[in-house]
Amino acid sequence: MGKARWTGLTAAVGIALAILTPDATAAPGDHCVADVGTGAVACFATEAAADAYHPAAKPRVELARLYDLPGYRGPSLRLDGDAAQCTPSTADPEVAVPNLALSHWDNRASSFKVAAQCRVKLWDGDRYAGQSTEGGRDGYLDHSENLAIIGFDNRATSLKIS
Repeated sequence: MGKARWTGLTAAVGIALAILTPDATAAPGDHCVADVGTGAVACFATEAAADAYHPAAKPRVELARLYDLPGYRGPSLRLDGDAAQCTPSTADPEVAVPNLALSHWDNRASSFKVAAQCRVKLWDGDRYAGQSTEGGRDGYLDHSENLAIIGFDNRATSLKIS
């Protein structure tokens, strides 16, 4: 089991900013679980093992999950946070990941899904630059079984969750 470490920073506006810094044992093909609140990340050989992983004393819920292949298949990156993390408003995203390259997920996601009330917006540039997803509420989407349909397959470099 490879492990990586997230460094969680909280900006003055209250957005949880998550930056992943993997260690040398974190394999890019693993199924990883990232706690956006504590900064902890653990990677596993199977999605079932990742799903069984719940280390925090405080209950955490899945906010979003990225998949390497269309149809919610292949290696995955699960982003966990507080149960009340997501709000209906997209004007104030609760979680921001400025660079997926550090987690081996830059230009990799082909599908994703989110928890109830959560929405994700993807950008093809570092730190929310470049083109972003269209549709949904202000470009925030609740799922995509195939990001190629909206022209975003293997393009996500940064994301925000609201």
